[in-house]
Amino acid sequence: MEKTVFAVLAAALLLAGCVSSGVGNGDNNMTGGSSSVALAKTGDNVSVNYVGFLDGGKVFDTNIASEAAKAGIERPKEAFIPLNFTVGAGQMIEGFDKAVRGMAVGQKKTIHITPSEAYGERDENLVVDVPAEKLEEGGLNASVGLRVFASNGGTGVIIAVKNGTATIDFNHELAGKALNFNVTLMSIG
Repeated sequence: MEKTVFAVLAAALLLAGCVSSGVGNGDNNMTGGSSSVALAKTGDNVSVNYVGFLDGGKVFDTNIASEAAKAGIERPKEAFIPLNFTVGAGQMIEGFDKAVRGMAVGQKKTIHITPSEAYGERDENLVVDVPAEKLEEGGLNASVGLRVFASNGGTGVIIAVKNGTATIDFNHELAGKALNFNVTLMSIG
């Protein structure tokens, strides 16, 4: 009986010496013995693979060729490379940027982003009617689905053409939608 208790205690002590507490040291690294795992933080250049999908499961974007093929997304082969950005630099939507902070290389995460941290809520003030002849004067044939550019740099899509008027929606196509992403952190540079 004493030998069994001693063996259990020895195993517990040995195991305790090999397990990290997981407490960070203040610079977004986790320490554990002699090894250190870097975690993505503001200012880091990172690369990620991702699949973006809506709450119903419909994939709207990805940089993974096999996932794009399954979703019917067509792109040139060279478009399927890791997404590179600087954490905290405003290059990504807020919710995506926040979710990558604290990830370790190789870590996978599924994230849910509300519209307020993605492309915002839909704004009906961004749906405008324009005389179709104005578009034609600019060399455009007003037709549903045509992407147009405003003088202020905005991009819109013609959603209706009726009685000589084109209705253009300048909301982002994902405005008002919650977004989900499966993200894998590939590197921290």
